[in-house]
This record gives sequence, C-alpha cells and structure tokens, in this order.
Amino acid sequence: MQRATKTDVEKLLRRLVNGGPIRRYLVDRRCVQRKEKGTNYRANQAMINAVIEPEARSVEPQLIYRAVQEERRQRKRAAGAV
Repeated sequence: MQRATKTDVEKLLRRLVNGGPIRRYLVDRRCVQRKEKGTNYRANQAMINAVIEPEARSVEPQLIYRAVQEERRQRKRAAGAV
C-alpha cells in the first residue's frame, strides 16, 4: 500500500475539487485509512476491492487528467491559429 501525507492527498484532490469533503467521505467509507492525528493516509485496498469493479480499478486518474489538459492546450492553440 502506498502511503501519502495529508498534504499529498489534499494537493491531489485540490486539482479536481475541494478535497476536504472528499477526503472525509473516503475515510468515513473506510476506503482510506488515516492515522489518529490525521497526518498520514493510506488506501484501504481490501475495501476498495470490495466496492470497485476490477475493470474500474485499472483506471489511472492522473493519465486521464493529463490527457484532458493536453486536449485543452491543443484546442487553445488551434483556436489561436485561426
């Protein structure tokens, strides 16, 4: 299991939306475990495997995010070239 600090988790989630409510939701649903002080988080892979279909687990959000960003850059370039 990969470990991340609270700061790491918040940075990642801030790219999408306000990370606080999502982080709490994931902890409440036991998809993410946290240390008592809330300083470190870890994915609860057993819970994730129980609630997410195997095909969906192979999706890599960072790759999707990068592809969307690149598509936006290309559209802006194309619009500017017209």
